[in-house]
Amino acid sequence: LEFYNNAMLIYADSLGVSSEHYISAYSGLAQTYIDMANYKKGVAMAEEVIAISKDNDFLYSTALQNLAYDYSELGFYRKAIELNSLALEIEKKYLIPQLDSLGEHRENYALLLNNNAFNYHQLNETDKSIDLTLQSMEIYRDLYGDSYPMIATSLNNLGSYYSSLSKNDEAISYAKESLSILSKSEGNNSVKYAMGLNNLAGYYVDLR
Repeated sequence: LEFYNNAMLIYADSLGVSSEHYISAYSGLAQTYIDMANYKKGVAMAEEVIAISKDNDFLYSTALQNLAYDYSELGFYRKAIELNSLALEIEKKYLIPQLDSLGEHRENYALLLNNNAFNYHQLNETDKSIDLTLQSMEIYRDLYGDSYPMIATSLNNLGSYYSSLSKNDEAISYAKESLSILSKSEGNNSVKYAMGLNNLAGYYVDLR
């Protein structure tokens, strides 16, 4: 905590409180308080980071995503969805058109869709989870092709979502598709492949 505070004092004096270095240090301090279970102080700081980042689209989006992740971890899924949705708007309107020559912001956009899919699932709004996951998969396919590992993850998530709706035939189909990709990208002896097999076995049990 002392190091973050000292760094912030130096950055504020030399670069200003709206500088990337100051905001990065402040964000690190906020996250440290959250990790220490001082949620009230950490969240308040993270909200201040968001407020001072608004003039920089990249920093603002990052600050929104960081607090959204913390809200999700703390079980405040609706708040996480709200912040992620703001970040998605910024990514789509500003960052993807301006800075996305290598596809990193489109990939981040897909990740945010997956994050909100998880949050909606926790709120028992699984139809929205499925829709967002399908959207994310299309982005991954467009960027990296059909064998990209995150597609396997998304397929595995779809299996879980359909299983929660007692649609086990669909769950099995997506789980098998995920395993097919993992077999090529991770190998049949990998932990991820074993987890996929375990999920598939559970879906077959649920058919009985």
